[in-house]
Amino acid sequence: MFLQYLLNDPQYFISWIVIVVFSICLHELFHALAAYWQGDDTAKRQGYFTMNPLVHLGVPSLVFLVLLGLCWGACPVNPSKFRHPYSQAIVSFAGPFANLLLLVLSVVLLLVAVNFGVPGVTDATAQKVFWFFNLAALCNAALFLLNMIPLPPLDGHSIAENFVPALRGFYSKIQGVGILILFGLFYLGLGKGFWLASAGMVHGLVLLLGGV
Repeated sequence: MFLQYLLNDPQYFISWIVIVVFSICLHELFHALAAYWQGDDTAKRQGYFTMNPLVHLGVPSLVFLVLLGLCWGACPVNPSKFRHPYSQAIVSFAGPFANLLLLVLSVVLLLVAVNFGVPGVTDATAQKVFWFFNLAALCNAALFLLNMIPLPPLDGHSIAENFVPALRGFYSKIQGVGILILFGLFYLGLGKGFWLASAGMVHGLVLLLGGV
C-alpha cells in the first residue's frame, strides 16, 4: 500500500502527493477556464476557478491518494452552452494540455538545475531537487498519456467522439464500464508499457530541450 512509503520513504510519499494534487488541480482548472472561454460558466459559478484540492478532488479522492497513491478529479461542464461544434474537444483537451505544460516546465527546470546548479545548497540537496523535477515530469507525462486514452470517463473519449461522431453510440454502450476496461488492459500488460511510454516521453523531451 502506498501509505507505507510514509515510513519507508517519506520524501517520495510527500513529493508524490504534492505533485499529483497540484497537477490534477491545474488539470481541472484548465477544464474550467476552457469551458468558460467556450461559453459555459457552470464551473465558474460553482467555484471551480481555484486550485483548492477539496474542490477539484474532494475528500474521498484525497483519502484514496494517501492510501494508494492514486486519485481523480472532476469539473462540471454543460455542453449545451458551448459556442462551437468543437468546443467539447477544446474543453476536454485543456486538462491534458495543462499536464503537458507542467511536463515541459518540469523538464526545463530540471535542465536548468543540472546545467547551472542549485545556488546555496549542498550537493545532496541539489540531487533531491533534480529527483523532484524528474518525478514531476514523469507524473505529468503519465497524466497526459492516461487522459488521452479514448475510453470513458477519460478526456480522450470526448475528444475522439467530437471528431468522430460515429463513436458516440459505442461510447454510450460502455459508459459505465470504461474504467473497468481500462483496469483490465492495465492488468493484461498495458501498465508496464504505459510507464515505459511516460518515461520515454520525459527522456525524449530532455534530449530535445537539452539540445536547444
